[in-house]
Amino acid sequence: MTTHSSPPVTRVVLLGASNLTISFPLIVRRLRSGLPGRLETFAALGWGRSFGNWSRVLFRGLPGTVGCGLWSDLPTPEASATELGLITDVGNDLLYGYPVPQIVQWLETCLARLAERQARLVLTLIPLGSIEQLSPWRFRLVRKLLYPKNRMSFDQLLELSRELNERLIELGPRFGAHTVVPPPEWYGFDPIHVLRRHRAAAWERILSGWNVLAPPDPERTRTGWTASRLRRLRPEVRTLFGRVQRRPQPALALPDGAVWIY
Repeated sequence: MTTHSSPPVTRVVLLGASNLTISFPLIVRRLRSGLPGRLETFAALGWGRSFGNWSRVLFRGLPGTVGCGLWSDLPTPEASATELGLITDVGNDLLYGYPVPQIVQWLETCLARLAERQARLVLTLIPLGSIEQLSPWRFRLVRKLLYPKNRMSFDQLLELSRELNERLIELGPRFGAHTVVPPPEWYGFDPIHVLRRHRAAAWERILSGWNVLAPPDPERTRTGWTASRLRRLRPEVRTLFGRVQRRPQPALALPDGAVWIY
């Protein structure tokens, strides 16, 4: 009698903000090409995303990562499924004025929830090397463009960034997280967003921290996971021009996987 085993399942939780949003199709494509079986991706992302509270960029608002619907939608952990977790883009809350201990508490909550699921974890630090190379005029210009309401001085930002990075360096090992230090050469004039020409290499280094990805195999990439389709996915809840919009999840369901967006 022939028995047919179910294909392996990998469940990936991605928590971040603008860098994660920019490279989301690239990341999903890399996961698809390096993991066998079914891929279930749960992502809380978005420009200017706060880990703790609602945040707004232009006319769009998103809930804090800690309180979003991702956590209640995650299925009960299964022995047969591999679980992976990534936390990145942790600097926005500094520029929103939240104190370092509060930010650390939010990140600790996310790490604890993922560690409880026995997920392999990767945590990226703030790109401190890139920020330290900023000149005062360049800092003021970038702050005006990306965080127009912020009035923090460069010295204040540098001090808080160093403090938060120190706390992250202590926090990661407590939860068995692989910690990635972003090198300054990943960045250009914009000190916090990875340059286009470095994105593939940067994410390869970050995702390799899970130590489960096989070398890229184009034959494993399935149809339906196109970059344009992934970029159009809407989150479970957001505000647009002050009106609440909701989207049932998963936002994308395919025979070999699904994507949930929050």
